[in-house]
Amino acid sequence: MDLLDNLALGFSTATSLTNLGFCLIGVLLGTLIGVLPGIGATATIAMLLPITFQIGDPVSSLIMLAGIYYGAQYGGSTTAILINMPGESSSAVTAIDGYQMARNGRAGAALAFAAIGSFFAGTVSTFLVAIFAPPLTAIALKFGAAEYFSLMIVGLVSSVALAHGSIVKALAMVVLGLLLGIVGTDIYTGTPRFTLGIREYADGLNFVAVAVGVFGVAEILRNLENEDERSVMIRKITGLMPTREDFRRMAAPIVRGTIIGSALG
Repeated sequence: MDLLDNLALGFSTATSLTNLGFCLIGVLLGTLIGVLPGIGATATIAMLLPITFQIGDPVSSLIMLAGIYYGAQYGGSTTAILINMPGESSSAVTAIDGYQMARNGRAGAALAFAAIGSFFAGTVSTFLVAIFAPPLTAIALKFGAAEYFSLMIVGLVSSVALAHGSIVKALAMVVLGLLLGIVGTDIYTGTPRFTLGIREYADGLNFVAVAVGVFGVAEILRNLENEDERSVMIRKITGLMPTREDFRRMAAPIVRGTIIGSALG
């Protein structure tokens, strides 16, 4: 009963006109930031923190910052779909199928799929967090080094086992990811690892920069080589609203992704 009371109180606070206005500002700003690869929601929130002191109400400030974060997560899918260059790390997978839809003249539908899927999954996961957060907190406190190590091993094995095509290529990508993740400063000893004496590498490699290099630069080079395949860049985007058949086909993937994302998140 306390949970429902707290949710009702939260909804009444969040749905006020003032807070909705700050949320709209945050989402619009976050979407614009998400379209620009390399900036990221975290850096934007850090730069705008001084502004929150002038807003006055802490709740409105937090709502605006949350809007920036969620808007940036969605905005990153725009460039991933249109030009195969993820704006955020979470949009790297969107570039795989979304850009192919754009090449086939269905960029508008792909953008709508990303928006609908993000809204549905975000809403459901928020409710699940509110419901299961108390018991999950007790479980999370019991996680130690052995549990985290086992969880990472399961993730690495799953990425290879679920990969399509060559297992050797999948294993090579996992090894490459581990090597890229090693770069930075050891959190226990403070010793630099594979930084090559470059101070900017002390915090590790930025995932967005790596994703832009893997997806974006490769796409630019491919377009320069094949001039006859550039029509998608100038094609007008029409028909953002998916058809009834599109809704039927995307229902199962959205629900499946929501379940997997909520469970792992």
